[in-house]
Order: sequence, then structure tokens, then C-alpha cells
Amino acid sequence: MKIINSKRTFLFTLIGVYIVFFLLNYLTPLIADDFAYIYKTSSFTSIFHDEYLQYLHQNGRSIAHIMARFFLLMPKMIFNLVNPIIFLGIVYFIYKMSNHNRIKYNSIRFFLIVISIFLFVPKFGETLLWETGSFNYLWTFLIMVSFIYIYHKKIISNEIINIPILTMFVFGIFAGWCNENTSAGTLLLIIGYIVIETKVNRRAIANWMISGLLGEILGFIVMMNSPGNKIRSGWFVRSSWSVPKKFFYGLADVSNALAKNADILIILTVISIIFCIFLYRTKYNYILGIMYLLVGAATCYSLSISPAGFNWGRSYFGGIMFIIIAFIVCFPDFKEKNFSIITPVFSTILLSLTIYTFFNFTTGLVDIYESYGQINQRYSFIISEKKKGNVHPEVSDFELHPKTEYPAYSPALSHIDSDENYKYNKYTASYFGVKTVRTLPLKEWNEKYRD
Repeated sequence: MKIINSKRTFLFTLIGVYIVFFLLNYLTPLIADDFAYIYKTSSFTSIFHDEYLQYLHQNGRSIAHIMARFFLLMPKMIFNLVNPIIFLGIVYFIYKMSNHNRIKYNSIRFFLIVISIFLFVPKFGETLLWETGSFNYLWTFLIMVSFIYIYHKKIISNEIINIPILTMFVFGIFAGWCNENTSAGTLLLIIGYIVIETKVNRRAIANWMISGLLGEILGFIVMMNSPGNKIRSGWFVRSSWSVPKKFFYGLADVSNALAKNADILIILTVISIIFCIFLYRTKYNYILGIMYLLVGAATCYSLSISPAGFNWGRSYFGGIMFIIIAFIVCFPDFKEKNFSIITPVFSTILLSLTIYTFFNFTTGLVDIYESYGQINQRYSFIISEKKKGNVHPEVSDFELHPKTEYPAYSPALSHIDSDENYKYNKYTASYFGVKTVRTLPLKEWNEKYRD
């Protein structure tokens, strides 16, 4: 155990995860909305104005989209280098919140967090690798989990927090202005931590806790009251339904989505919480496990009243991440008193998850590589035709049907099609500096260009 939890093993794991994540980002070209945000952002100096227009006409997630606009104006390699750091930042905060025994280099726990995210997050490629998707989900989750960690550090770890009230208020605004259902889940968690402080710790609530909570509420209200959100919700048939009707039809569908895609995670989380309560409970770990599980479920079930619907996809990201935290918080360190029972059970779980991750990820890696090849083939052809003086290039339709959710490419995303006037065709044409671009069926394209 000393070798596994040594400084060298911990650093090796850390560096290994960074390298793997960097390579995955490298194999993920710009696609879909990446071109849209580049097209809609005039320059670095116009970012806030351009985002203000989007706030008015399309979407209220201004924090995510400001970051997206900024990085999309820079070379893709910069994002490739920074995105793994964001991922590791999230892993770090979960690690700090769950390392109850204060093991200095808890490599097992760190590794468990990584493989749990790799295994269980919905639409891995679209939420963690795709540039626009990463800003909307991965990067904003880092903001929210770091905000939560400040409360955790004071209330659970009993560490002194000296943070100005105004700073916490502004931080709260950012956390509340990130993502509709996940920011709502963050709000519930902050309330939960404050309840723990008053009812379990029996201490007075610090002023910065209140200011952070008020900031979170304000940021959430500003995001949800975006005029663009109201316009965007009108795109969906469900927007005309009453709230009870949405909830009634959505409830079963969310349950079905979770049962099909998150059943293993939920079962393992419940098992961990039960073992925790009866065998190695501390003052807080089982309470946190229950709290994060319930908030994660509430975050997912809030989608039942969403006008956009409730099918399994990126919107489940925050809820599933909260459930992963519940699982990790209650997972033992194999140093408990009842180790004779705990060790074989949870060693089996850890080993099974590791093997399961290997099988899933190797299949996913093939999907990522194939999507990288097909997408780059398209882009290379546009560039080569432009050099020949053809400013109206035609590319083949995608012939890609991924077996996993690991690649960022998805047929569900908005890509260029056969209509050169379609907005994504225009965005892509603008990016590559040609007048128009459109797709042809693969057979027709081969006959026209390959021969």
C-alpha cells in the first residue's frame, strides 16, 4: 500500500492522465458550434458585446460562451494544452473533498475518480473533448466545484477561511451563471452545507457563506431570465406544454435514461453509502454521500420540465458528476477497522471498474481515431481545393457511426450538409476562407473526385 500511495506513483498517475487527455484533445478537431462561435465573434475586443447579443437572442450561459469565444480565437493547440489541466482541476477538488483519512498521496482514490469520470459521464467526447462542449460543461463544472469546495473546506475540514464578502459574492454569481440544471444543483449543495454547519456542527453561519449563496442565486436568476433563453425554448414543442404535463411525461423518461445509462453508477453509489453508514462512517462522509446523491438525482430529474427534453445527453453531465462525487466520498481507503469485510468487496469493485474502463476506452479510442481521420479528410480537401482556386468545394457526407460516446463527433450535432446556405455551411466556409461549402453523398463524391 505504501508503494501504491507513494509520491512517485501519485505523480506518475497525474502525468499519465494529463498526457492521455492531451492526446484525446489533439485527436478532436474543431466541429459544429466551434465554427459558429468563431463566425459570431469579431475579435477579442468584441467578445463581451457579441456575447451580450447572444444573451438577448439565443442563450443565457454567458460565462461559458465568453470563455469559448476567447479560446476559439486562438490556435487549437492552446486549448489542447489547457483542457487537461481543467480536467485535473476537477479531479483535484473531488480528491480533496473525499480524502477523509488525509492520506498524503492517495493514488488509489485519485485513480478511482479519473476512471469513474471516464466511465460514467454522458457524451464523454461532447462534454470533455469538444471545445465548445468543454466550456459549457467541463470548464463551468470546475467553477462550480471550486465554489463548493470553499464551503466544504470550512464546514467539513474545519479549516479557517478568510475570504472577503464581496469576493465570495462575485464568485457566487459566476457559479450561478454557468449551467441551468447544474447551477441549480450547486445551489442545493450550498444550502445543504449550510444546514450541516448549523445542525451538525452547531456553529453560526459566516457572512461570506451568505454572500456566496446570494451571489449564486443572483447569477442563476440572471442566466435563467435571459431573453435568449425564452426565444430558444420556443424552438421546442414541449415549450407550449404546462409544467405538470412536462413533469408527468418527463419523469418516466428521465428514469428510463438513468436506468439504461447510469444504473451501474447509482447501484455502486448506494452500496458505498450503505457500507459507509454501517462500517466506516465518520461525522460527515455518509451525510455527504446521501446529499450529493440526492442533489445529483434532483439535477437530472429537473430535466423533466425542460423545454429541450430529457433524452440521455450532455444535459445530464452535472447530475452524474454529483453522483460520482457521492460514490467517491463514501468509497473506503482500505484502512478502516472492518478491513476484513471492506477490502475484498471494494477491491473487487475497483478492479472491475478498471477492467471495464479498459475495455470501454479502447473501443472508444478507435472511434476517436476514426472520427479524427474522417473529419480531417474533409478539412484537408477544402484546403487543397482552395489552393487550386476552387472557392466552392464539396466534401463527402460522414460515413461514421461511433460505437461509443467517446468521440466528440456525433450525428446529433449540427454539421454542414448539402445546402450551401445552411448556417453551419456558412460558418465552416467562413472559417476556411471559401465562398461556399456543401456535402455530397459518399458514392457521388467518390465518382466526382476520387476517380
